[in-house]
Amino acid sequence: MTIGLEENIVRLEKYSPEWKTLYEKEEKLLRDSVEEYILDIQHIGSTSIPDIVAKPIIDIGIAIANFEEGQRLIETIQNLGYQYKGENGIPRRHYFVKGNPT
Repeated sequence: MTIGLEENIVRLEKYSPEWKTLYEKEEKLLRDSVEEYILDIQHIGSTSIPDIVAKPIIDIGIAIANFEEGQRLIETIQNLGYQYKGENGIPRRHYFVKGNPT
């Protein structure tokens, strides 16, 4: 299963229990790397809701103490395979993507 969408594509899929498993794997990876900075981490977005049709994208929200502290995490998270996209249109947000669906 590929998680994510090709650029300029909108695709919806029937709920998959694998989405929860994929989230849990990423949560562990992130916690193991930046635990001391995490106030909360959640599976957010439509793939987090069982039994609904969703875009196959695993969205993860991480709360940290403050935006500036997040600067310290960028390199570590990039080393986990994520690409840093800056604020990506929302002020005071650190936005990362992972994977390259084809």
